[in-house]
Amino acid sequence: MSDPVFGISITRIDNEPRPAVWSDMAVVGIIGTAPSADADVFPLNTPVFMYSDDRTKALGLGSTGTVADAINLINAQCRATIKVRHVVNQGETAPGWTAEGRA
Repeated sequence: MSDPVFGISITRIDNEPRPAVWSDMAVVGIIGTAPSADADVFPLNTPVFMYSDDRTKALGLGSTGTVADAINLINAQCRATIKVRHVVNQGETAPGWTAEGRA
């Protein structure tokens, strides 16, 4: 009788070499302000996937706020996969919202 196995057990069936599987796990998460963001492209408090060099989506953020600055700085160094979460400045409310919630 074999010993019990707890956790992961890897059994190699043959001795043939296997190619390495490449996986891109480098995703940048940005939470920031974008006062002139297009609400259809970047809804408030909703993560949106984009590539840092996607000009169409970047134009949807507008040119003001911390998100646009962060993406410009990322593009100055490399190209990246990004999850953007558009929020409002502390003390402000987004259009269509009140301090208590959605209007």
